[in-house]
Amino acid sequence: MGFGYGYPLFNFYPPFLYYLAEAFHLLGFSFLVSIKLVFILSFPAAGLLMYLLARDFTKKSGAFLAGFLYLYLPYRAVDCYVRGALAELLALAWLPGLLWSGGRIFYEKGVKFRDLLFNSLFLFLLMMTHNLTMMLFLPFYLGWCLFFALQIERSQRLKRIALFSLSCFLGAGWSASFWLPALIEKKYTLVDKVLLNKLYHYGHHFVSFSQLFNSPFGYGGSLPGLIDGLSFQLGKIHLAALLIGLVLFSYLFWKKKTIDKPVFFIALILFLGAVFMTLTPSRFIWRRVKPFWYVQFPWRFLGVAGPFLCLAAGFSLRFKKKKINSLVAILLVLSALIINLKFFKPEKSQLFLKDADLLTEEEIKWEVSRSSFEYLPRGAVLKEVERGTKLAPAISQDELVEKRVEIIQGEGEIELEADKTHQLKFRTSAQEELELELNIFSFPGWQVLVDDQKINYQDNNDLRLMTFSLPPGEHQVEVEFQRTAVRQWADIISLFSLFLSFFSSFYIIERRSNDEVSSIYK
Repeated sequence: MGFGYGYPLFNFYPPFLYYLAEAFHLLGFSFLVSIKLVFILSFPAAGLLMYLLARDFTKKSGAFLAGFLYLYLPYRAVDCYVRGALAELLALAWLPGLLWSGGRIFYEKGVKFRDLLFNSLFLFLLMMTHNLTMMLFLPFYLGWCLFFALQIERSQRLKRIALFSLSCFLGAGWSASFWLPALIEKKYTLVDKVLLNKLYHYGHHFVSFSQLFNSPFGYGGSLPGLIDGLSFQLGKIHLAALLIGLVLFSYLFWKKKTIDKPVFFIALILFLGAVFMTLTPSRFIWRRVKPFWYVQFPWRFLGVAGPFLCLAAGFSLRFKKKKINSLVAILLVLSALIINLKFFKPEKSQLFLKDADLLTEEEIKWEVSRSSFEYLPRGAVLKEVERGTKLAPAISQDELVEKRVEIIQGEGEIELEADKTHQLKFRTSAQEELELELNIFSFPGWQVLVDDQKINYQDNNDLRLMTFSLPPGEHQVEVEFQRTAVRQWADIISLFSLFLSFFSSFYIIERRSNDEVSSIYK
């Protein structure tokens, strides 16, 4: 990728879903089918985890409804069939799992090692799947857990908070080998210049309030105003179920003068908070929280709102008579299926497509590279296209590289010995001084050895390619991409966190919590 010059994509792009897809590929599936299997697995994972979350607060029928509605959330159809945003789609599956495991640390009778482990695991999975979703979801996740922390006795609260913090620390530690270098070394890329460009500025992509209820489903893109090519609707049946739950909640509160299921209240508040972040009135928050600018599209908060919407909708089955609950459940499920199923299909299909059709040199070096180039090295020259609204690298298709190393000054011979993504070995022979250019983008970590001696290279050119000089004679050159100090320390943190998890598990198992705080939600 990177127009053939290559760049460390997975130093910045969360790699988990590709590890998962590679597992299928090693089993004999093609690359194309392996990716499709990850798309497919995101659905049962999302439904099951949503069911587990809702089961702790509602009847089994309500939990089933919540899981079913989460499967058929319109925004998930947008991610899958319109945007093809596999990383975000898979990340949405982990959100209810994180709420489930994090909340259980506080509202269960005793702190179980299983809940601590699952909380760390889902934090790890979310960060390693889609770090932007992690950033958007984190305030809501902490608010959710804080709500439950405030429900328990003060004598137990600090203990639970300490265990929760340890679990979160371990989850962040496990994934530190990815997020820490990505955060610190982001400054060496064009990500700020590309993602914060005019066309992708968050200010152009707020949702109109009416679009939350009536937004035609399409296969286009996000544009300023009300002419978007994709849907931002929350789901008519999802909102109808929420409204039924709200009416029942209000009735029970009026009748009993107490809130017997406060989790509905917090789910509703967090849902409304996430929806608010998609609307123009939230601009004052976006303006002040600069990390949100990398999100580009405020409507991404619709994914954050999804778990809370479906959880609250699960409370719609709280009628006294089982027959009424069954009837309402059947009506809601069938209605959701009839209305939303039409969204969960591709715009068009390409039958009999194979890996070879997509892995051509032209497809990777040009078509894919020019659509995603934010991780090119900082300083690479860009040009404005489409009337100055969009940026593109200052390179044309006929300039794509064919050789990894070229002589740009002098005459000599080059004998290539090894050419890998992270390593290049070759021999040179010349009777005069040579100036060489490596068709590799310069990034921290690249090291050039000439006759086993490290030398400095230059990258003061339009594409930030590595160049260096060689004296006359024969020379052995080795170019290798190695870990920087930041990457090494991040790996150490991850290893330390894994060891800490291993040893702390024995301590927690041996000394299980004996507190008698009962769950008020069972």
